[in-house]
Amino acid sequence: MPLSSSVSALRRSQREGTLRGKFAAPCVLLVDDDRTARSLLAVRLDALGCKVLTADSGEEALRTVRAKPSVDVVVTEAALPGMGGLDLVCTMRQMDGLKHLPVILCAASVDEAMMKKAVACGCGRFLLKPVHADFLFEQIQSLIQQKATHRAASTRA
Repeated sequence: MPLSSSVSALRRSQREGTLRGKFAAPCVLLVDDDRTARSLLAVRLDALGCKVLTADSGEEALRTVRAKPSVDVVVTEAALPGMGGLDLVCTMRQMDGLKHLPVILCAASVDEAMMKKAVACGCGRFLLKPVHADFLFEQIQSLIQQKATHRAASTRA
């Protein structure tokens, strides 16, 4: 199914109230120090049906995920001033309640060392910037589905 058709179907389902649970309105924390990029992506994700929270630093993001247990996915820029995106992810992985929170790391460029650290820290996805909102939305849905599937499998075991 083409992306435009799936987005249209999602919007129709939301209007008709046929989506249930977290898939109806995933809560996404966008972390980027570029106010314009953060705002544009937030507006687009909101239009696609996400609840969007924003932070401009790793430290602010950490405070937000601690205070808002309803966050379903964190989307963070890798290169942030202070606590960078990778450090944010590694810190979250050491904290109860945040160990399994899905994270999408975004970067304008990538090298082997960054990729290795992203994998070691448990990033669910790694995207190159510029990130297109529709593709990001698909990745968010995929990570939420994976988390739900993993949770269901672990409760059965």
